[in-house]
Amino acid sequence: MSLKIQIYSVLYSFLFGIYFSYILKLFKKYIYNNNIIIKTVSNLVIVIINSFIYFIGINKINNGILHPYTFITLILGFYFIDIIYKK
Repeated sequence: MSLKIQIYSVLYSFLFGIYFSYILKLFKKYIYNNNIIIKTVSNLVIVIINSFIYFIGINKINNGILHPYTFITLILGFYFIDIIYKK
């Protein structure tokens, strides 16, 4: 895999981490609902849809090859937006 494709993968993962953090904050009232059915269904739907979107993007960028650094940058993007919101 070329360096250009690796950089695109890392950038996509970082930006997707930011997007996923924003989506979780947006749907917070459904995720932390007291009704167990609503909580379970909303968690499943949010995770499945976002996983599908992530893997479609990775598939288009580098033919679906996943490396540990893509997951690390995904997590870093997720926490990056949390640090910004806390300030």
